[in-house]
Amino acid sequence: MSSGTDIEPYIKGLEAERQRQIAVIKQAVYKFAEAVLTRAKELCPVKTGFLVNSGELGDIMLESGLISVEIGFNASYAGYVHEILTNKHPQGHAKFLETAINELGPKFNEFVASRLKSAGGEAA
Repeated sequence: MSSGTDIEPYIKGLEAERQRQIAVIKQAVYKFAEAVLTRAKELCPVKTGFLVNSGELGDIMLESGLISVEIGFNASYAGYVHEILTNKHPQGHAKFLETAINELGPKFNEFVASRLKSAGGEAA
């Protein structure tokens, strides 16, 4: 005698939970990117305000199991201001985005895990 159980409802439930957790993680990644951008703007040299106001986030992406969002400054001269270490600025300094990432980056995993946990999921 054999007995069987239709596992399809369980599989669908698991997939729905997976999609819910992905959505929570995507939102957490975007929120973290907002914090990095905010910090970078605080560190950004300001002369006219154009550079600091050109800071923006790209779209949240999910590709090959990786969730990402671009953080950048789109003023045509942003790269020069960011990379030239010898320039002196009355406010802010070079490497403003890199510094923000280095300051906040170590907190990334904990931030995402806490968001996932508070949403009723488990961090891997």
